[in-house]
Amino acid sequence: MLFHRHGHPISAFTLAHHRRFAGPPIHTTWRQLSNRTLANVYPLSIGRLQEFKRLRVGASRSSDARYHSGTVSCTKTSFPNAQRFVRDPFKILFCGRDLFSCAVFKEVYEAKDVWDSLHVVTNVDIRAGRRGSRLDICMWTLPLVALSSPDLLLVAPLKLVGEGVGVPVHTIPEDKVAFRKWLPPLPFTIQSDSQNAPHLLVTASFGRILPKNVLSLFPTTQRLNVHPSLLAAYRGPAPIQRALMAGEQETGVCVIEMGEVSRKAGKLVDAGNIWAVERTCVPEDADFLSMQDVLAASGGKLLVQVLRDMLSGRARSRPQEAIASNTAHAPLITAADAAIHFGSQTCSCDRTTGTRHRASA
Repeated sequence: MLFHRHGHPISAFTLAHHRRFAGPPIHTTWRQLSNRTLANVYPLSIGRLQEFKRLRVGASRSSDARYHSGTVSCTKTSFPNAQRFVRDPFKILFCGRDLFSCAVFKEVYEAKDVWDSLHVVTNVDIRAGRRGSRLDICMWTLPLVALSSPDLLLVAPLKLVGEGVGVPVHTIPEDKVAFRKWLPPLPFTIQSDSQNAPHLLVTASFGRILPKNVLSLFPTTQRLNVHPSLLAAYRGPAPIQRALMAGEQETGVCVIEMGEVSRKAGKLVDAGNIWAVERTCVPEDADFLSMQDVLAASGGKLLVQVLRDMLSGRARSRPQEAIASNTAHAPLITAADAAIHFGSQTCSCDRTTGTRHRASA
C-alpha cells in the first residue's frame, strides 16, 4: 500500500510492519493522520506524536531516529522529554539462578537501550534424587507431581530463560574452593580502572558471594545487586521470608553497590551504597511467592532506571544507615524455621478460598 503526499508516493513500510495498524485509506496524508491513529502505531506521548508528524512531513527522516523491536525510540535532542546518554551502553554480566533472578533479568533484557551485550552466569546443574538420577537446582519451582519422573532434567530457571532468548549462558563451579578461582568469560576478564568502562556486574538472588578477583574486574560503581528489603534492615540471603515471619507491614527493594565481603576486615554482606529504593506494602494474605513476584518486578524496573541514570550522568548513591541493636537481619532459612510452636503460634485459614495465612506469634 502506498500513501500519497503532495502527489508523490512514499512507502508505507514504516506503518505496515506494525501489527496493531490496519492502515488508513490509500490517499491519506501524514498531515491527516490523527494523534490517536498514530498512538496505535507509535507508543509516544502526544507532544512527541506532534513532533514526529512534523518531522515525517519534512524533507527527510532524521538519521538519528532509531527503530527497533517494532516500536520507535527517538534519541533526537529536539524532543522535549528525551533522555540523552553521555556514554556508551553497558556490557552486562548478569548473575542469578531462581525465579526472582528471572523477573529482574526480563526487565534488563527488554531495556535494550542500556546494554550493548548481555551475558548470564548461573549455578551449575546439580544431580539429585536417588543415586543421582536427576539434575536439580531448584526443585521448589516445579509441580510436585513432575518430580516423580526419574527421567526429568531440572535446571536453573535463569539458565532456561537465558538460553530461550539467545543470551550466552555460563555456569560457575559447584565446589566453593574452585569458585574462588573462577573468572567470568570474555570480555569481562579484561580489568579496567576507568569508572567510565562499559563493563557492569549485576547480581540478583545469585546465592554466592563473589570473590575479590571477580569484583576487581569491574569499576567500583558498576557492581550492582538487587536486594529485596529496605536496607540496612534484613541483610542476608532470606530477606523476603524474614520480613514475612516478622510480620512487617512494609518492605521494598534496593539497588545497591557490591563490595568485597570479609568478616575479618569488617566488610559485611549487603552493606554497599544505595543507588535506589522502592517501598511496597505487605498485604495481609501475603506469602513468599507473591511477594517474590512483586519485589522482583519492582527491582527489575528500579535497576533499569538506575542504569539509565548512570548512562545519562544523573545517578547518585548514598551510604546505608548505621546498623542499630534492633536492626533486623535475614539469615538463611533452615529446617528449624519450619517447626510450629503450638503454644505461641496460630494459623488462620480462609474457608472460602482455602488460603492459609502466615503464622503469627
